[in-house]
Amino acid sequence: MAPDGEPVAETSAPVAEPEAEIAFVAFEPAPEVVVEPEPTVVEPVSSVESIPDVVEATGGPDVGVATVSGATLTIVDDTVGTTGWYTSLQLDASGNPVISYFNLTNTDLMLAHCNDTKCATKTLETVASTGNTGRRTSLQLDASGYPVISYYDGTNGDLRLAHCNTSTCEAGFEVTVTVSGTGTGTVTSTPVPIVCPGVCTAAFPTGATITFTATPVGDATVTWTGCDSNPTPQTCQVDVTADRSIGVTFTDPIPVTTPTTSVSTTSVSTTSVSTATLLPFTGAGRSTGPGAALIGLLIVVCGLTLVRISRAGTHRLR
Repeated sequence: MAPDGEPVAETSAPVAEPEAEIAFVAFEPAPEVVVEPEPTVVEPVSSVESIPDVVEATGGPDVGVATVSGATLTIVDDTVGTTGWYTSLQLDASGNPVISYFNLTNTDLMLAHCNDTKCATKTLETVASTGNTGRRTSLQLDASGYPVISYYDGTNGDLRLAHCNTSTCEAGFEVTVTVSGTGTGTVTSTPVPIVCPGVCTAAFPTGATITFTATPVGDATVTWTGCDSNPTPQTCQVDVTADRSIGVTFTDPIPVTTPTTSVSTTSVSTTSVSTATLLPFTGAGRSTGPGAALIGLLIVVCGLTLVRISRAGTHRLR
């Protein structure tokens, strides 16, 4: 108790609270989800007139050709929506561009095969159209000039390969050329790729007209089988409506030989005789006496040599 009689409050030392126990729990990070961003759609220039210093040239449907800064600019495909993503390009045997690309609007894998070096005309073909497919294309041409394309199938998440059966990836038929005969030569097709011997079978689009040209070696003649028409003796045309077989025979000319003739007698032998004249005589010449009246023969050979044959002997006549 305090001196003044007031009770003193009891005090006690503070009790320390126990520290909270920290538990560490190991965890694995969530797998990273990769979401492929859609490409930003940029509307193409609607007309070449908006580009300064551009001169527009005429072209076929869906084709625009322009020249700027020394380069020729060509619209290859503007048929459907936005197209032309993920392009890959190779040149065919004639130097014409072959392009694989992705149509963004239709989500299809496409192929453009130009018919000239500037692609003023071309063939467009849908190669794959199931689902969202055809991104990140890569293009090569095989030994026959047929496109081989690797690409990404976005629907199934797969890497895919398309190997075309024609140079334009159109559905078509095979044409086979067979070369035979005693002579030699080559057969080429227009359009490519047949060069036979070598490449003797190729697929061509349905309805195409193919011209084959035979080039013989030397003086060999050319004979065709299986043609729809022969514009010249050395050309053959076929319309591709089914699988076709064309035959070409190269024939060397038969060599001409000159026969030789020989004439022989008891005492005279000559070769290459063209004229022989037999004349009777009665003792003409130098011989005199009893044997001079014997009948003999006067032979003229090629108008060069006169010979008398008689029982008395052989005498040259001068």
